[in-house]
Amino acid sequence: MKQTIMLVDDDETFLGIASPILEANEFEVRAISDAQQAVTILREFTPDLIISDIEMPGITGIDLLRKVQSQQETQNVPFIFLTANGDLDTVALGKELGSDDYLTKPVNYKLLVATVKGKLKKQTILQRSQNHQIETIKNQLLRIFSHEMRTPLTSIIGATEMLSDPDANFSAAEMTVFLEMLQNNSQRLTSMFDDYLLVTRIESGEILSDFYTTPCSFRPHELIENVLLHHFKSAAQRRVTVVNNAVHDEVTCPVLLSHIEIMLCKLIDNAIKFSEMNSSVVIEAVQGGGMIRFSVTDSGCGIPPEAYPSLFDKFFQVNRESQEQQGSGLGLYIVKKLTERYGGNIRFESEVNRGTTFHVDLPVVLSK
Repeated sequence: MKQTIMLVDDDETFLGIASPILEANEFEVRAISDAQQAVTILREFTPDLIISDIEMPGITGIDLLRKVQSQQETQNVPFIFLTANGDLDTVALGKELGSDDYLTKPVNYKLLVATVKGKLKKQTILQRSQNHQIETIKNQLLRIFSHEMRTPLTSIIGATEMLSDPDANFSAAEMTVFLEMLQNNSQRLTSMFDDYLLVTRIESGEILSDFYTTPCSFRPHELIENVLLHHFKSAAQRRVTVVNNAVHDEVTCPVLLSHIEIMLCKLIDNAIKFSEMNSSVVIEAVQGGGMIRFSVTDSGCGIPPEAYPSLFDKFFQVNRESQEQQGSGLGLYIVKKLTERYGGNIRFESEVNRGTTFHVDLPVVLSK
C-alpha cells in the first residue's frame, strides 16, 4: 500500500511539478492549494506525511501545524515546512512548535524526495517500536491476568467451595487454615489492584495533586516500625528476622509521608520475598549531604547482571520462570517513579547468591 503525502501550497506551479515527482517515487499525493481546505480534509483523512508552505493567504502553514497537532488522529504525522530563504524566524517558530524539518524554496526536488523518504522511514521505525512495546505490555498483562490473578482467585474459589459443602465436617484447625488461605489470597489480589491504580495515577500525573508543599517531620526508626507491622506475617512465614537500624533523630522532608511508607513497603516486601529461609533483612536510614538514605538489605538469591537494565521496568520480574514471586511486577517501578518525583534517586548493589541492597535517597529540609 502506497504511503500518502499531503502537499499544501498556494503555488499551483510548485504543486504541478512536485506531485508527479513524488508519485514517480511510489507515493500517493494529495495536492491542495488552500490551507483551509486541508484543515477540512484532515478531519476525515490522515496522511502519512504533510508538506506545507509557511506563507499562504488566510490560514498559514503555522496555523495548519497547530491544527494538525490539536487533533489526536494527526498529531504524530511528520510535518515538513517549505519556506523562502529569508524566512528563518518563522522556521524557528515552526521548529519550536514541533515541525520535523523544513526545505527552502526554490526546492531541490532530489532533496525533497530524500527528505520525505527519510522522515517516513523514521516514522515507520518509531511505529514498529511502539507496536512492539504495546505487544509486550499486552503479553505482560495477559500473563498477569492468566496467572498472577488467576492463582489467588482459584485458591479463594476452591476454599469457599469446600467451606460451603454442607457435608463437610472441618476441625477448628482446618477452618483456621482455610480462613488464612482466604485472607492471604484476598490481600494478594488487593495489593496487585492497588499497584495498578497507583501506577495509573503516577503516569497520568494525577498523583501530583497529593504532593505537599509543606515539609513533613518524622523519626525514621519509628516510621519503619510502623511499616513493619504490615510485614510481620510474611516475615514469620519465611522465618526472616527484620532488623531496624534506622536513626531515631527527627528528619524533615518535602515528601508526603504516605509515599515514603509506600516506597519502604515495596522494598521490604521484595527483601522478605527473596530472602532465604531463616535469614535476615536489615533496614537502615541515615541523614547526610542534604538527603536521607533508606537502605534495605536482604540475604537472598541476588540479581543476575543481565537483569540490571530492566530491573525498574514496568511488570519486570527477576527469574520469573523459575521463581514464584506472587506479585504484579510493579513494586520497583513505583519506588523509582515516586523517588524521582521528589528529586531523589534509587540505586542498588547485588551479588548472586549473596543478596541485594537497595538505597533510596530523598531530599531533607536542613534546619537553619
